[in-house]
Amino acid sequence: MMDSKPNTIKTDNVTVDLCFHPKKDVLATGDMEGDIRLYSYPATGGDTSEIMTLTHHKKACRCLRFSNNGEELYTASKDKSIQIIDLNTGGVKHKFKKAHDCPVYSMLVTGEHFIATGDDDGVIKIWDVRINKEVVEIKENEDFISDMGIDPHKRMLLATSGDGTLTAYNIRRKKLEMQSELFDSEFLSIAQMKNNQKVVCGSGDGVFYLFNWGEWGNMSDMFPALNSPPVSLDCMVALTDDIIGFHATATGK
Repeated sequence: MMDSKPNTIKTDNVTVDLCFHPKKDVLATGDMEGDIRLYSYPATGGDTSEIMTLTHHKKACRCLRFSNNGEELYTASKDKSIQIIDLNTGGVKHKFKKAHDCPVYSMLVTGEHFIATGDDDGVIKIWDVRINKEVVEIKENEDFISDMGIDPHKRMLLATSGDGTLTAYNIRRKKLEMQSELFDSEFLSIAQMKNNQKVVCGSGDGVFYLFNWGEWGNMSDMFPALNSPPVSLDCMVALTDDIIGFHATATGK
């Protein structure tokens, strides 16, 4: 009888980021050595196997995302580069060698032909992959861009930052919409819920901060993720419109 979940994948190096293919049972991981591996990952359970290894980054692969059609993989590294991988051949389709002035921290696919990247210095750039060119640069934060989200109409880009803010940008008008007040803890992750009427930010002190859509100046509610021990809410995803899955790291405070 087949297992109800895929077998565990064990890696030799620390995994920094991972993402799932939008159409196939495939998982991609990026590690501290810069290596990227793609695995078969059957949703119905059973054996997992490595199907591709990519070694185009020389430093840690900090983030990676599949294109919407699943034919390309976008990867970003501590070496400040962004690369586009053709998954049909495994070759590098395009490389932005010095995409940012400092290492890239986060990435989001914002449309069929666009990706957004945020760096350690609080800069966000949006790239048009049809012409392999940066089309927008935004600098409204004083610390790293930890995570990003976008509305279904691809107009409003949301960014959490290590400076303890949630920032909303109108990317079609190329202007700042609003930035929240400064919170005591860094904001590390973001998820959209309740039919995109609520935005949840995960913080470094283990607290979820809730914002009403369009009311970016201040939170509407807050609650701790766990009663103990103190944790850092490093990443999260909306599993349904009402349920969040998150990864937390004990802070030792």
